[in-house]
Amino acid sequence: MFVQSILDFIQFFEKKGKETLLYTEKLWHNKIHDKEELLLAFQIMTLFYHEVLNDQCERNIQIFKEEKDLITSISKQNTINQIIQKINIIMQQKKKIKINVNNGLLIDKLILDL
Repeated sequence: MFVQSILDFIQFFEKKGKETLLYTEKLWHNKIHDKEELLLAFQIMTLFYHEVLNDQCERNIQIFKEEKDLITSISKQNTINQIIQKINIIMQQKKKIKINVNNGLLIDKLILDL
């Protein structure tokens, strides 16, 4: 359920882009409640976009095999450089979790930067 919530967030973001800011309460804040969950969510996003990168490079999907259609769809909508940039942004924002940055603002910044 938790992982699916993160995948739903990614899917929504990939379809709606910055409009996702209007739905962060429903898509994120109601599902991610503490720092540990936030760190886990960012790790899941990193792994997921790594799988998108694998698809782009015609390598096997290793972790999210059941999400092949979503991965392929996102892969087709992004270049390799865009995917790498998204992974880097997620990793940069993840570091901020550890220094107790406001979680709401952190997600808003993530959406704006992606």
